[in-house]
Amino acid sequence: MWKDPIVEEIHEYRDEYARQFNDDLHAICQDLREKQGQDVKTCCFLEPQARKKMGFQRATPGPQSID
Repeated sequence: MWKDPIVEEIHEYRDEYARQFNDDLHAICQDLREKQGQDVKTCCFLEPQARKKMGFQRATPGPQSID
């Protein structure tokens, strides 16, 4: 079976990270919660834009209209 090298690398990082906590899922989650609270970055600020009103125009009959 073919193995994706990128996926293999991610698995290696995951295993290394889990070993730091002796594969304790609760400790891993606690660490992630702490890191999540520390890293407060804002990607961008977007100003709200006024909605454009969509006007509907009635179709006018062309020269070959059927009565």
